[in-house]
Amino acid sequence: MSRPLRRAVATFAVALAVGIASAPEAPGQERADVEVVLVGQTATVEAGGTFDLEVTVAGAPTGADLRVVVHDRIRSRSELTTSEEGRSLRRTLHEEERDLAALPAGEGGVRRIGISLDPAEGARPALDAPGVYPTELLVQDDDGRALDGVITHLLVRPSAEGGSPPLAVAVVARIDAPPTPSAGVVPLDAEELADAAALLEPLVAGPHLATLAATPDTLEALSEAPSEGSRSLLEQLRLAAARQPVLALPYVAVSPDGLATAGMADALSDHLERGRAVQQRILEAEPTEAAWLAAPDLGGRGLSLLDAAGIERVVVDPEQLDSSSDGLLSLARPFLVAPPRSRASSETSDAEAAPTEGFVQDARVAEALRADGSPALVASRVLAELTMLWLEQPNTARAVIVPIGRGTDPSAATRILEGLQMPTLFRTVPLDDVFREATPITDGGGDRVARTLRPGAAATLTGADAARLRELRARRESVRSMVGEGSPMLDPIDAGLLRATGSGLGTEARDVQLDRTSDAIDQVAGAITAQDRFTITLTAREGTVPLTIGNDSGETVDVRVRLVGPKLELPDGDTIDLRLTAAVTRHEIAVRTRASGAIPLEVEVLSPDGGLVLATSRYSVRSTAVSGVGLVLSAGAGLFLVVWWARHWRQTRRSAKLVASPHPVARSLRER
Repeated sequence: MSRPLRRAVATFAVALAVGIASAPEAPGQERADVEVVLVGQTATVEAGGTFDLEVTVAGAPTGADLRVVVHDRIRSRSELTTSEEGRSLRRTLHEEERDLAALPAGEGGVRRIGISLDPAEGARPALDAPGVYPTELLVQDDDGRALDGVITHLLVRPSAEGGSPPLAVAVVARIDAPPTPSAGVVPLDAEELADAAALLEPLVAGPHLATLAATPDTLEALSEAPSEGSRSLLEQLRLAAARQPVLALPYVAVSPDGLATAGMADALSDHLERGRAVQQRILEAEPTEAAWLAAPDLGGRGLSLLDAAGIERVVVDPEQLDSSSDGLLSLARPFLVAPPRSRASSETSDAEAAPTEGFVQDARVAEALRADGSPALVASRVLAELTMLWLEQPNTARAVIVPIGRGTDPSAATRILEGLQMPTLFRTVPLDDVFREATPITDGGGDRVARTLRPGAAATLTGADAARLRELRARRESVRSMVGEGSPMLDPIDAGLLRATGSGLGTEARDVQLDRTSDAIDQVAGAITAQDRFTITLTAREGTVPLTIGNDSGETVDVRVRLVGPKLELPDGDTIDLRLTAAVTRHEIAVRTRASGAIPLEVEVLSPDGGLVLATSRYSVRSTAVSGVGLVLSAGAGLFLVVWWARHWRQTRRSAKLVASPHPVARSLRER
């Protein structure tokens, strides 16, 4: 077989092998157990430079060769995708074969090969042009059969004399944990903690720039976790925040549309305020409100809510935009975001919302980050996507966002950051610069183009959950009236309320947060106590009733005491405001009795706003004093008895004198 034919067969074989590598083998099929892994390469090469490749080869038979084939540059991003699959490769510009035995394996079995782009050394002149060149690395046996291979891309960067603006790249490094019902526990295992710390290493030690997006609830959980991995990651975060801009985030991921639909629009401000406070306290850095990273459910109500909160920029996915507005679509440039077109009268308010400045998250870049492959291959494909993005409109100032975080290989992220340090092709910028530096999309008249969000169902809370949240928020305000806004007693309540409104929670997890929040409120209320029943005897018409209130919270607490005693006069009023500064507070209640005997007095200890009943007590006030009216009546009755007795006595004596006498003289007098 001639050498050119062998090469053609080998090229076809590796393309076929790449396409069916994941397919199960047929019964009885024999396949050489050979594996080629790309472990490193030059990120971008200047015209006439050298393209270095590093590979490991396992299972190669004796006499195997490593063949490198560089194809002509691709013309579109869709062609880039097919080239990664080994399809539709253009003409061969350069190829060479190396005996594997002549490429000694270094540490870890790494073999190195350099490809010169200098025409004087045999390179084709076409390799001088900036672009993306598919490059095949093939291991073949001595018969020219391709045993395994990998396809990467050679990136030739433009020269400094080109004059085209580089592509502005905003790397967003997100450090977060998935939502969990637990509070204060980091749902990251040791490996995930180590990966997150490794992701931050180049942002701490190197010259790389990225916007740090560390979610506040994760920061709090890390600060409370006892593990060495948590402490190490937190220290890395602080070091990174000292060098990189920090993106302001809500306390937990939340749906503005869901909050608006549930009637809790003001909760968004609570999320933003607490999120900023946590980031400032733990990271010791001032966060910047560069943009809102929108979830797929962002709609008209959410846009209005964001605008009311002072958020003027959003980053959305392409799928969130109405395709009918794509007539003037241009990626990597800012535009205006308009709410979904309303079809029902109830959505009129959405349609009237003011447009917000928006930017599209590039789907192909995100997909390349998630692709399977070695870290070097993933980095190569991400950089190839970015290069093609620049090549689409090299003379227009454009920008792109590259998200890295949980699920991104730290080694791949480091290679991407290193590959972006090419000023003629890329320039790393903070997130807010993609809105400032990229040329906005405009129409033929020079006006900013507004792209419309797709209508979609918001991740709303259930009616029962929304009602319970509103109740707990009202009770939280009652606690605030007791302890003041800055009290640490509010912290678990606030955290629980915000977690319960998070958009990533399921029904069970939300119920857990609601229950914990209710328990935290009950704990504050239960710290205030009073005697259930108390009996006191007054010997005078006026006196005081001793009120004893316990405060087991350890904090100063304001309360309001409400008194109800229909048969008692309360000179100081029926409402008393008290400040409890000690474990036991005693207060004398002035009373005036209207009658003697046992008189009930109901006592309620409330929060200052009256929203929480903290304790109740029932007093029995016994009065032995006699009132003035009683004295007059008693004296009159006594006088009446004295007069009656005196008259009765006189009448009795007079009647005794009139009794008949047996004496003759008396009888004679009677007869007369």
